[in-house]
Amino acid sequence: MVLKIKGKNLYSSEGERLKEISCPKNVKRSDLSRKEGSKLYCDNCERDIINTDFLDEEGLLVALRKQPEACVSINLMNPLFKLEN
Repeated sequence: MVLKIKGKNLYSSEGERLKEISCPKNVKRSDLSRKEGSKLYCDNCERDIINTDFLDEEGLLVALRKQPEACVSINLMNPLFKLEN
């Protein structure tokens, strides 16, 4: 399954809009710090970030349903994501 990125929105493979994926503070992935293993943390917002590098679609859906306002880190080289115009 592939998650679609259209503009600043992330959609499930079934077309459900999951979340807006823009950072109001323009924090880059390189600005995030690592916490215990694969977890990422934003010092600017003082929040944990969902690192999608270690999740499949179902895992990301579960994480977003648990924390709908959570920020996500997306690597466009990850085959889980497809950029659409």
